[in-house]
Amino acid sequence: MARGSRHVRRAIGIATLALAIVACGARPARAQALLERFDPAERGSRFFVADSLELDDRKPLALGLVTSYGSRLRTFKQSGADPEASDLVSQSIWLHPGASYVLAPGARAGIDMPLALQTGNDVALDRVGFGQPGSPRLGDLRASFDLRLAGAVRTDVDGATLATGASVYLPTGSGNDYASDDFARFDVRLASALRVGHVALAARVGYMYRRDNIAPVGGVSIGSETNAVVAAGYRAGPITVGPELYGSTTLDEAFQRRTTPIEALLGAHVSIGDIRVGAGLGTLLVSGLGAPKLRGVLSVEWLPSGAASDRDRDGVVDADDQCPDLAGLATGDRNALGCPAPPRDTDHDGVFDSDDACPDLPGIRTHDAMTHGCPDADRDGIPDPLDACPKIAGDRSVLPRYNGCPADADGDGVLDLQDACPDDPGVPTNDESTNGCPTPPPPPDADGDGVTDADDACPDDKGLASTDAAQNGCPRVRVAGDLFVLARPLQLASAPGKRPVTFTPESEALLGEISAFLVTTHPEVTKVRIAARALGEAQAVVERLVALGVSRRRMDAVKRDVGGIELRVVK
Repeated sequence: MARGSRHVRRAIGIATLALAIVACGARPARAQALLERFDPAERGSRFFVADSLELDDRKPLALGLVTSYGSRLRTFKQSGADPEASDLVSQSIWLHPGASYVLAPGARAGIDMPLALQTGNDVALDRVGFGQPGSPRLGDLRASFDLRLAGAVRTDVDGATLATGASVYLPTGSGNDYASDDFARFDVRLASALRVGHVALAARVGYMYRRDNIAPVGGVSIGSETNAVVAAGYRAGPITVGPELYGSTTLDEAFQRRTTPIEALLGAHVSIGDIRVGAGLGTLLVSGLGAPKLRGVLSVEWLPSGAASDRDRDGVVDADDQCPDLAGLATGDRNALGCPAPPRDTDHDGVFDSDDACPDLPGIRTHDAMTHGCPDADRDGIPDPLDACPKIAGDRSVLPRYNGCPADADGDGVLDLQDACPDDPGVPTNDESTNGCPTPPPPPDADGDGVTDADDACPDDKGLASTDAAQNGCPRVRVAGDLFVLARPLQLASAPGKRPVTFTPESEALLGEISAFLVTTHPEVTKVRIAARALGEAQAVVERLVALGVSRRRMDAVKRDVGGIELRVVK
């Protein structure tokens, strides 16, 4: 830990010196603008612009060169009019040699010293002349520091990391050649990275402070700006492939097309031992100032393994690890640092929690991982999870429903101790006198209408249950001898002499059933005599049955001294 604290103090000293340079490094004269928009991530990142936050000190040092090619960096000839591209900078190659070093897990310092190779033309932008860039020219030296705020430090395991950082850009470049702002600037940022299986995500938002004495380019004012980048990658072993989207916008003219260059880049990185190479190709999405028509990126980096070896990869370096070949825990006990936790037996049953299927309940040993260490309340040697009778000592059975239960001679699932008929398979009931006994046969019901023959007034004709014993189990319409027996007498709802003749709703239903009886069930009945005290009543029944589909030739209406309306089969 002393080594880490010494590195942190050194980083604070470097940052203090850089801020002092910032305070003294500004030049009073108005300067030209830096046009190049590509600003690479710290060496060691698995992306070109986004930072995958490699803050693990297992490989603390990263040295590398990132090269960016840009074609026709965007400038504008005339403000307020339809912009046209100019070739102030027609071709540009920026070399970014740099390094980063993890001072302590979660703390990293970095440096980047760009070199610009540019070609272009003398042009007039917004009635102001601009000379072609010189080449080669140095860019602005960048010194950076990043600090983990939360999340995982190790980059070889799944997890999320949140970090903050700051960069100071020293005016080592030439503003007249569009390689510098000619004064110091600084950037503060918040970054995050996420690793889940083969997926790697990274994002960053930042604020870039720039002084306000930079000359406009093509009517576009240059000043402080916000910037952002998001990236997604697919990781397969040493390979990371995925897109990046990055851009910025000035605070004075936020999200205007001219002041908001946005680029997309598709890149890939491949690690071969301690060497990592990368390549990418991109283009502009929003043609703000400085965005190129086409961008190509190449990189090569050296990431030597750090001296802090960690053979078991448990996050505790071998120098401090008391069990360097066994992955363990970073505990506060120096004598157990990096060692696995001792096995626990929470329920004190002699079965360690790692093997105990019931770690919180004292149990018994078994050969089944699903029951090993589980309780056996009735002490019959069968663990409760497998015991069908966990509170009654019993015998083993290959049938799960009987396993651990006392004997069941007839095999009906009712234990012999509770079975009223232990030798005859039966069914369980709540009555001690019948529990486990066979179910008695149901009473006879010849016509199968649900009314037993003993209570069925019509045992041979399927009917309906009724509270009237004379009608119980009888159909609503039937023939006894030659007489139609109806559930209810037919009744007219109007006087027989009036038209139209109507029946009560219940009689209407009976007439429908009489019609079905004659037409569908008993078409062999050829003649039915319908009698009533008033001939009109009998005729009304005939007319209604005809309307319901019964042939008029099958019916005769007669006047007789009968009770109500009578229907008989004429043989």
